[in-house]
Amino acid sequence: MWIRCTSSCATYDWSTGDSTESITIQSAGTYSVFVTETTGCSGSDTIEVVEFDLPAFDLGNDTILCIADLELGLDLNGPAGQAVYAWSTGGDQPTETVTAFGTYILTVESAEGCRFTDSISIANDTCVGISDAAQARSILIYPNPNFGQFTVNGDVLTEKNAQLKIYNADGRLVLQRSTQSATEAIDLSLHGAGVYYVHFLKDSAPVGVKKVVVY
Repeated sequence: MWIRCTSSCATYDWSTGDSTESITIQSAGTYSVFVTETTGCSGSDTIEVVEFDLPAFDLGNDTILCIADLELGLDLNGPAGQAVYAWSTGGDQPTETVTAFGTYILTVESAEGCRFTDSISIANDTCVGISDAAQARSILIYPNPNFGQFTVNGDVLTEKNAQLKIYNADGRLVLQRSTQSATEAIDLSLHGAGVYYVHFLKDSAPVGVKKVVVY
């Protein structure tokens, strides 16, 4: 913090021992200055500097989640009892529930006006385990790569309560449907080029994942 005497003074006698027109301080406390003008007149003033604690917090370590897990929502928690909350999503509450991959930033402001910022990045993991990979090998997607239209074929599609969910590379759900036939025609041409992940489920439990590339 910088403190300056604004009068046209000849001499300065600060409580810190300095004799300059202004001083820089690095701690809270009471500071005073005695000044003498060129006319011989003198005067003094005092200022008290109060240091408030930063509203420091930690959103946690950057993390990697399965697409299906993030779809359920992940709560990001800021510190309680602050005056202002400003999430990069536009949220203004201590807790923000997110359902997409990316980096999230929170700035909080205390009642005294002190600010602190932290961020967390959530990355995408397709979460194909050994058993899932074996089941996924029996599922065919063709053509792959493609221009947005392709066919999915596999016996898992005929299972009771079978579903497929398709997510983009950001983890956003772009298509979901129940399946009964072993062959399903898919059209993602309106969703643009990119990498997509086709998740196959039975009774809401994952049984396999396939990657599709759309030009």
